[in-house]
Amino acid sequence: MGWDIVDPILSMFIGVLILFSSWNLVSEVFHVLIDGTPENVDVYKLCHEIEEVDGVTIVHDVHVRTISSGYLSMTAHVLADPAVDVLDTDNQLRSIRQVVKRHGIQHTTIQLEHSVEGCDQENHHVDHLMATEREIRKRSKLASFLMHSHLGRAAG
Repeated sequence: MGWDIVDPILSMFIGVLILFSSWNLVSEVFHVLIDGTPENVDVYKLCHEIEEVDGVTIVHDVHVRTISSGYLSMTAHVLADPAVDVLDTDNQLRSIRQVVKRHGIQHTTIQLEHSVEGCDQENHHVDHLMATEREIRKRSKLASFLMHSHLGRAAG
């Protein structure tokens, strides 16, 4: 009769031992399944460094996640400075990817935006950017008007 109690006690002990020894693995798997941000990535620092890249105004809709063990992915919307030439986007993207790789992220998808149009509905506090863009467009239209009116006088 004394040995009958030993079996369930040992079974419970082994179950608890398995639970404790696998807890880290289970919590890591759960973190991946819920698309949690990896603990070793400081997203605020990452965004700040991306915003330091020449021609980048703001970064929003940033998502960093673990795709598989040790393989990290990032997606983000990056608003380029409206004053920067649109043809220079390859250099901007290259610089952004270098920053991202320094943070240990292997896969990056960047949506490079040249206008804040549509961002106002995403509530990313970009009112000051919209005002800047409107001012740049006004100057561009004025410069275009002056150039055409000057060319019109020169031809006539």
